[in-house]
Amino acid sequence: MAHLRVVPAIINSIREEEVLLDSGSQIVLMTKKVATANKVSWDPSLSIQMQSVNRLLSRIYRLARNISFTLGGVTVLLQVHVRRPLIHDPRAPLPSNIISLCNP
Repeated sequence: MAHLRVVPAIINSIREEEVLLDSGSQIVLMTKKVATANKVSWDPSLSIQMQSVNRLLSRIYRLARNISFTLGGVTVLLQVHVRRPLIHDPRAPLPSNIISLCNP
């Protein structure tokens, strides 16, 4: 059973962001807005496509390597997929600063 939790994390030793820990996720996602605000650089030569639950393909922007995340005093380096903001129903707006982390 997948569980979701929101926890604070310091990214790249720059600023604290709320991150969504998703025990059902296998990748780490970050919006371009959050990546830029935290001075995360990504590799322009690497990109992937993902299929959403409604079967739409979405291009993940790029891969950022070895990004520092400090959670509860523990610092880990993660490989992060940087993407454009999600397209969503305007009647149910989502924050544009979404970060989703996998939780082993």
